[in-house]
Amino acid sequence: MHAILDGRTGQFISFGYGSSMGLRYTLKSRLLVVNPSENAVVERGPFLSDMLRHFGLFERIYLELKDGTFHELCRENGAIGIEAVR
Repeated sequence: MHAILDGRTGQFISFGYGSSMGLRYTLKSRLLVVNPSENAVVERGPFLSDMLRHFGLFERIYLELKDGTFHELCRENGAIGIEAVR
């Protein structure tokens, strides 16, 4: 689980984004990526594809920080691809 703070003010923004592969962010962007692809070290093969599909492992979530709150843009699963947020 990650606690997210404003880098300039130190103010608490959010808590609860769990990840198995960390986060990606920069101070110059409003985008936060949970489980970024560059942190993924996975083996290829049918077993992995089945696990990804059935258990939703390695799900990547794209969030935008807007007005002090995170808004989910979309989700991606390594076996299935990107799903739009409703």
